Amino acid sequence: MTAPVLTAVPNTARLQVSLIVQADAGTKVTIYRVADGHKTPVRRGTDVDSTTGLQIKVTDYEVPQGVPLEYVAVSTVGNVETESNHVTIPPIDFGRDVLFDLGKPKFIQKVYVESFTPMDYNIQREVINVWDRTDPVVVSGIRQMPSGSLNLITLELSERNALLNTLRSGNVIAFSQQKPTYGLDPIMYLSVGRVTESRPSPLAEEAARKWTLEVQQIAAPSSTYVFPEHGKVWQTVKDDGTKWDQARSGTWGEFEGL
Repeated sequence: MTAPVLTAVPNTARLQVSLIVQADAGTKVTIYRVADGHKTPVRRGTDVDSTTGLQIKVTDYEVPQGVPLEYVAVSTVGNVETESNHVTIPPIDFGRDVLFDLGKPKFIQKVYVESFTPMDYNIQREVINVWDRTDPVVVSGIRQMPSGSLNLITLELSERNALLNTLRSGNVIAFSQQKPTYGLDPIMYLSVGRVTESRPSPLAEEAARKWTLEVQQIAAPSSTYVFPEHGKVWQTVKDDGTKWDQARSGTWGEFEGL
């Protein structure tokens, strides 16, 4: 088995990296991103089947800013793994903090971060006082990932509408910080709850908006997980000609994001 060949081309204007892998037919290929010491499979780039004469093309949308990036592809046949060349990309500066819906990563939203409120690291804990004992019985879980509020500013009505469109789906939101000095993860994955919109002045024609997003940080969803498209109902399944045995298969469900 020959080693796969990896090409990585950054697109700074869109904050993404185009990845192309040439590998032997019959192999399964996984592409990894290494950033800030963490090695992570690229979404939609895990266990991809290689076909004769075809290149594997994957776009990495979850690109951290301000840190060097390294990409490597690993092809597998049975228990044998072969590693590609390593491609290093200098730190990318998009010029702004970025939010995007993980289900629609092409539509990135530039934002101004005003501030983060204090973040709470909650824990499930029960303290039980026992008669005639000085020390209580404590039942404790594990410390949770932080939750709090993210305060944003948009300047134009077009930015306002784009932000609302990004938040409307309810999917997991990815946040790419412009500056590592924020002290956050290179890419933060957030579940957004209540969203509050206000004007910085009482003028009706004020275009700028201040936003408060209640957020809960979560772990990065699996690289093999594809978020469902809203509007996918059983009638559309019937209309597109999919047979029931196909709809019941795990492969079809994974491809459609159901």
